[in-house]
Amino acid sequence: MSQEQKEKHFDRAYIMLTPQNGFLKYQRDERMDLKEMQCLVGGYIETVPPAIAPHWADEKSVSIRMVVNAEGESRGLDLNPKAATLYGHSPDYIAGFALIVGVKGDELIALKRSAAEKIMRVFHLEHEEIKESGLTMAEFFKKAEEEGEKA
Repeated sequence: MSQEQKEKHFDRAYIMLTPQNGFLKYQRDERMDLKEMQCLVGGYIETVPPAIAPHWADEKSVSIRMVVNAEGESRGLDLNPKAATLYGHSPDYIAGFALIVGVKGDELIALKRSAAEKIMRVFHLEHEEIKESGLTMAEFFKKAEEEGEKA
């Protein structure tokens, strides 16, 4: 299977925001696992509504939520400025890693890949090195992988 074929199979994604950068995490289906989300944010999760309108999900009956560490501030985790800015509803402190996901009914799901990529671009959530390279995220990681193989 070619790299292009592999990438097509990963048609869902969620956005991971670290205190320093944003990354897209691709997956094959829309299912989000509670334990995995807890692992990614480093503790118990809480969902908050980001200042990103539901139409950005680009799917009927899907809106957007941000998954954060419920104890991030009390545990002394670093402020996450991108997540805090996207929260935008109050001066609440968002610390640690955050995820931007979809919500359909009561279920947290991965977004359509195209919607996640568009949100990354429009809201300037890209990893700074990738942004400065002028490459797409896929091109950047492919180049890094090729350079790693040469070393």
